[in-house]
Amino acid sequence: MSSYILVRDRRDAEPGDPPATSTTLVPAIFTDLRVAKEYLRGLDEGFTVARLSAMQLLRWMIWVQEEGVHYLDVNPTPGAGTEGESHGRLAIERHLAHFAELLTRDIVACAEAARRDRTVSR
Repeated sequence: MSSYILVRDRRDAEPGDPPATSTTLVPAIFTDLRVAKEYLRGLDEGFTVARLSAMQLLRWMIWVQEEGVHYLDVNPTPGAGTEGESHGRLAIERHLAHFAELLTRDIVACAEAARRDRTVSR
């Protein structure tokens, strides 16, 4: 499943550079390309829609959070800006912490399974 974000159109960007965002607005994230393009029509020129894979989304969310952004508007209505309606607001730090917790559980489960396998094979 892909997610979509609005980024500044940077002709000088190198492959792998994090997308530029405007820190004056709460960054928006979209689950539907059509909704992202509708929202884009209400912005000044210089923005484009970028599709992110799950791993790219994770990297982007970490980068945005490190830039001091705490929330993402999810599927905001076109032309709404910071005062408009959104389908939701996602708390970045809370979701990253949840992901880290799930990852830690998986690591512990993997270690436990490996320990059991060693015990059984003796």
